[in-house]
Amino acid sequence: MEKIFDLFFGLPLHPLIDHVVVIFLPVFSMALIAAFFFNSIRKKYGFLIQIGLGIAAVSAFIAKQSGEALSMRIGTPIQHANLGENLVIIAFALFAVSVVWFYLQRDSKNLISKLTGIVAVSLAIAALVFTVLVGHTGAKATWEEKISQKPVTQENKSSSQEKTSSNNSNSTSVTLNATEVAKHNNSADCWTIVNNEVYDLTSYINSHPGGVPNIERLCGIDGSQAFQAQHGGQGKPNTQLSKLIIGSVGQVLDSKTSNSNTQTKPNSDNQSSVALNSTEVSKHNSVNDCWTVVNNQVYDLTSYLNSHPGGVRNIEQICGKDGSILFQNQHGSQSRPNNVLSGFILGSLSDPGNNLSTPTKSVGGEGEGDDD
Repeated sequence: MEKIFDLFFGLPLHPLIDHVVVIFLPVFSMALIAAFFFNSIRKKYGFLIQIGLGIAAVSAFIAKQSGEALSMRIGTPIQHANLGENLVIIAFALFAVSVVWFYLQRDSKNLISKLTGIVAVSLAIAALVFTVLVGHTGAKATWEEKISQKPVTQENKSSSQEKTSSNNSNSTSVTLNATEVAKHNNSADCWTIVNNEVYDLTSYINSHPGGVPNIERLCGIDGSQAFQAQHGGQGKPNTQLSKLIIGSVGQVLDSKTSNSNTQTKPNSDNQSSVALNSTEVSKHNSVNDCWTVVNNQVYDLTSYLNSHPGGVRNIEQICGKDGSILFQNQHGSQSRPNNVLSGFILGSLSDPGNNLSTPTKSVGGEGEGDDD
């Protein structure tokens, strides 16, 4: 489904169809409200209003589908996606109720007609509100971090020289300052600062539900403003972030502490030399070292277990096993789980048709969500 709504003449369809939604849905929602209060508008433009709301509803559906296709490329802005799904429901409900209401206008004094009109107006108001919210969260996801991100403030020269001389005298220590964080500025080695605390996001970057780019933009800089703007006081993002802390700005770590904080993920070069066969996969069968196979592709889910919305146990049971059937039963072709899974791929299984065990039912039958 995503491929159908992916590109239009080489450009993402989503921002193009969004223009139709943000014009048609508000304009014809306001027209319906006016028609409710003014009989002349209702009689003269009733049919046109129904057509406009129908176009808006279809466009909202296409916007949702094209948004899911775009998320496969750049990641999923969760709040924007959830509001967009609600907007589709509201748009179709508004169109359906408006058709019924205009049909009932043959007898405008009918109580059912008046109640239907009130429902239609309520949905029109909801459509206006959600159009604004969806547009706002979409703009935030696209632009806010790019505009608000700021480089790490560099220390003054004398301060830098003092710390440099200090580091030279004790080469085994690492000082958590702006200069040090700026060295870790890519997806393979990603540190950031949030509220004067330094975090290593390297192990989390591929499991971020909002996509790799939204984390990658914070690597090597002070990400406080961007994080607060996106998550604020939300509990789960802050809890996840707390697990990745290295220390406070200004703190001095010895080499042993530094290594234990920053080397939490197996080196990709080491992984590339390992044969990706069923025997090797079966060795990685614990929560501390979890590989699985889905559709003959091998994935390392070690860093994702604690982030899984359905809980650790549902991932734990496929460690060292073929999780294809369980994944398909639970998620099928849903775009977000597939998008998240793609971030952990190691490569293709060298011996498809292997004898790995295949769990088929999730523990406790939980119905995991798609988002974080």
